[in-house]
Amino acid sequence: AAPATAADRAIAAEAGGSKLVRTKISNKDFSKFDIFPERIERGEDTRTTVMVRNLLGTSARKDFLLFLDSCGLGDRYTFFYMPCKEHRDVRAG
Repeated sequence: AAPATAADRAIAAEAGGSKLVRTKISNKDFSKFDIFPERIERGEDTRTTVMVRNLLGTSARKDFLLFLDSCGLGDRYTFFYMPCKEHRDVRAG
């Protein structure tokens, strides 16, 4: 399959082909995206959008919302979107 975005195509072109080139990212690099409820409560984390990936199972939505509640974040969001594949109750995100 061809790279999805213009940026992906540019990276692929620089790499000398049409395949998407992925870069390994260390866990340290991902740590900047960690969520700490106490920082949110103190107003130190002012992010307004969070993306979560790879939630699996038929109860993933309910389980994740219960997780937010258990972290004390149940009243901190106004919108939660979890895409499903069309015509089936299969999560797409």
